Formats: sequence, structure tokens, C-alpha cells
Amino acid sequence: VIQQARMVDLLRAALDRQGVRATIVASEDNDERSAWAAISNYAPAILSNVSHIVTHTYSANDSERLRQLAEKTGKPLWVSEYGDGERSGLRLARRIRNDIAEKRAQAWIYWQFVDNAGSWGLVNNRLDGRDTSFRLTRKFHVMAQFSRFIRPGFQIVQAGDNDSLAAYDAGRKQLIIVSVNDQSSERTTIFRLAGLSISAPMAQAYRTSRLEDVAVQPQLPIKDNSFSAALPAASVTTFVIAGAELNP
Repeated sequence: VIQQARMVDLLRAALDRQGVRATIVASEDNDERSAWAAISNYAPAILSNVSHIVTHTYSANDSERLRQLAEKTGKPLWVSEYGDGERSGLRLARRIRNDIAEKRAQAWIYWQFVDNAGSWGLVNNRLDGRDTSFRLTRKFHVMAQFSRFIRPGFQIVQAGDNDSLAAYDAGRKQLIIVSVNDQSSERTTIFRLAGLSISAPMAQAYRTSRLEDVAVQPQLPIKDNSFSAALPAASVTTFVIAGAELNP
């Protein structure tokens, strides 16, 4: 921690001497607990040189304290690196959901976009410098369930359950819900859209599962500000509800 703090201080001074306006993020530790332990021990003068609190979540082991630290210091919290070798993408989906919904990370970045083993990357390629062919892995489509629908600037809102991530698009007046079922059995969930005025009669759904890649699903009727959806085992489903307005 002492060396980290010294580096932040020296780097800020060097950047200022060169007229470089780039900011410094810290601490880029491998896990949440290490990031919290480092940053919470920075002296105020050192902390003032840090623009963002940044962590990796290879071990998600101190989410609440890291979130509280970010709120206390008023600095954005980012997850700058995560990766795993699990092929289905369900571990990836759980990590995205928890890091944004619970830790309230404002940015989430996957570590390895391409690999030649087919389990870490979102895209598979030989990586031999000659073969340009590629294959989209299941993880690519799982990531798309989030990134294709929840875009920068959307407002993250409380989803009300431990498996969903909800975001509001004020420009298009849409509510987006991504729900992860990483269990071995199907379940049915009722989504109650409290705090919103909904004019759309139906919710559009898209799903990635063992046999589907962001596949369009039948629309689901919305009645009395709620709708019910069956979530297959080992699946990630995104719901788009148009005509949604947050109540004041």
C-alpha cells in the first residue's frame, strides 16, 4: 500500500509537469478485499489524486465495503478486469449482474476478448497470425444480453430480486431487465414494475441458453404493471419494456 500510494503521488506530479491531463485510477487489485484494503489506507492527499476506484473481481469478496468506500469518497467505481474459463457464460453473467446491481460498478470490462481455447474469450481464433477465421462463443452472446440492451448513460434501477439487473433508458422511455437463471431447473418469475407508468401492453424478450443465442422470444402480456416469465435452466433473458416512465 505504501508503494502504491507513493507511485500515485509521483505519477500525478510527473503528469502535471508534462501538462498531461490524464487521470489516475487505483488500485487495480485482483480482488475486492485487496482493493478496499489498499484504497482505504491512502492518505487524503493521495486519494485526491485518484479519479476512479478500480478493482478486478476474480474474487468477489468485499463488495459492500468497496461500494461504501466509493460512495463515501464520491469517486466512480469500475470493474476493470474479470475473466473465467467457464464455457456456458453463466459465471460471467452472474458476475456482471452482481458487480453492477450490488457493487454498483459504473463500468464493467471483460479481460480477454479473443482466445484460442474457446473457454476464456468471447471470440475463438487460432491466434497464429495467419488464420483469420473466428467463432463466436456462448460467452459472446451472454455478454450481448447485457451490452446490446443496456447502454452507456442508462440509469441502473432496483430490480427487486437477486438474479436481475434493471436499467432505464430515459431517451427511449424503455425499461431493460436482464435476468440470470444459473440454476439447473426452470423457474417462473413475476416482474412487478413498481415505480413506473407502463403504456406498452407487451414485454419483448430475448434469450441465450444452451440452444439459443440472443433469440427473440414470444412477447409477454403486461397487466396491472406486472408480467410473468418462465426462465429456463441455464439461461440469460433480457426483457425490453417500451413506453415506460419513472414516476416522480
